[in-house]
Amino acid sequence: MTERGYKTGNNQAPPFSISYSPESGYRALKGESLDMKFEIIPNEGFFDPVNVKLRIKVPDPAIGFFTIYDQVHDLGTHAYPYCPVCYTQDLDPENPPEGYDFIKKAYSAAKKMKIESIDVHVHVRASGGGFVFEEKPFYRVFF
Repeated sequence: MTERGYKTGNNQAPPFSISYSPESGYRALKGESLDMKFEIIPNEGFFDPVNVKLRIKVPDPAIGFFTIYDQVHDLGTHAYPYCPVCYTQDLDPENPPEGYDFIKKAYSAAKKMKIESIDVHVHVRASGGGFVFEEKPFYRVFF
């Protein structure tokens, strides 16, 4: 957990946390969808709305320091009682999202270099009640 704390800087216990699945380090096969589920877990007395954003980044598997996919998804503001938040990301480099056709070239180059997997970095950011909670799981996709 990488809790940022309150914007006002006080050191109170966090008013909420987030749990997510699959766990960081999850390994997927090419063509599989990454079905992410996030749950807002309020501490006693917390009822404020919570805004959840998700950033998904994929570094170039052949070079590493270039990013071939980087998107922020606003999963909305959620009111108490908090229902699970779900998001699905397709993981097929041969059929990338619209506007990301160059991923096919990066995937082809990686295969030629005998690279067997790519990493998917996720940044979960939830804010509510003056508090920001962040997690940064990563997932590996095998070709």
